[in-house]
Amino acid sequence: NKIGKSRQYKAKPSALRNIAACQILQQKVMNPLLENAGKAIIKPKHHNHSQLDEHYRNIQTEMQHIFKHFNIAA
Repeated sequence: NKIGKSRQYKAKPSALRNIAACQILQQKVMNPLLENAGKAIIKPKHHNHSQLDEHYRNIQTEMQHIFKHFNIAA
């Protein structure tokens, strides 16, 4: 929202939360996935891996399938 006739704007709290969520998603999820996209998937050596580890491996596997489908060298 623009403040009067000035060049200043006031951001809504919900908009700031959305921007922060996008930044966190990019830094904590997308960047690591893309960095490891071309690497072999490593299975954990221990049996008590977390559900998050399982989700990460599933996403990594699917990204490799997508890259292969579109002939993207990774």
